[in-house]
Order: sequence, then C-alpha cells, then structure tokens
Amino acid sequence: MGRQDIDTVCEVAGPAAKKAQDQGFGPCTSTYAVVFQMISPEQKKALQTATVDPQRVVVRTPDKVEMPVEAVRSSATFSESDLGSYTLEYLKDAWYITD
Repeated sequence: MGRQDIDTVCEVAGPAAKKAQDQGFGPCTSTYAVVFQMISPEQKKALQTATVDPQRVVVRTPDKVEMPVEAVRSSATFSESDLGSYTLEYLKDAWYITD
C-alpha cells in the first residue's frame, strides 16, 4: 500500500475485494485508488518499511490469522479507520486477505 502498487494490493486482497464488490462496492482497482488517497504521505512512507508484531497476530488455525491494526509497527500511527484489521488465509500456496 505504501508504494501504491494497485496490482499487488488487488492480488493480495483479491478474496476480500471480491466480497466487497459483491456487496456493492466497486472493483478493487477503483476502491483501493480511493484508499490510497485517504492515506497521508507520511503514512505511505511509513508503510514501505512497516513490520508486523507477531505477538499481536491472532492465529485462528494454521492457515487463518487475524491481523489487527495494532500489529503494524511503523514510524506512523494508524487507526482502524486508516488501515483496518484483516483476516488472512493461506490459499493456493500464498497468504491472501479474505476479510
């Protein structure tokens, strides 16, 4: 997200983006273009070097985890409305955002 790489974002967020589109939101490329505009330049830069605190990730099953926004470690502060929390699932040999 920090690099605004829409193709990568939509690949990783594909399953969740499809759910959102089915609920009336636009296609991933349109919705994330709006999300990119909502993130400040400072936050975008911070996301380029952000890491995840594994102690804050909730493992539901070996192939499903909940990553709250509090798990993101960066030089900028993010709230739930800025970045949100995500469910990631291991599908087809890779991790994807599913919710």
